[in-house]
Amino acid sequence: MNELKPPMLKREDYKAIKHMNREDLTKYLYRIYRRGFDAGVESTKGKVTKRSIVPPDPAQTEE
Repeated sequence: MNELKPPMLKREDYKAIKHMNREDLTKYLYRIYRRGFDAGVESTKGKVTKRSIVPPDPAQTEE
């Protein structure tokens, strides 16, 4: 059976994430999510209408 390995995090990225506060980390993760979401929408062009897909709003941090 061929198992997929998860992508490894670069040391520089780990250090940057490690020093992020909650708000910065939320924004960073939302950007990653959004890129994946947009790539998924792009890959389904012609199969699904964009109107039927509604992306979530960025999470609001509680302060």
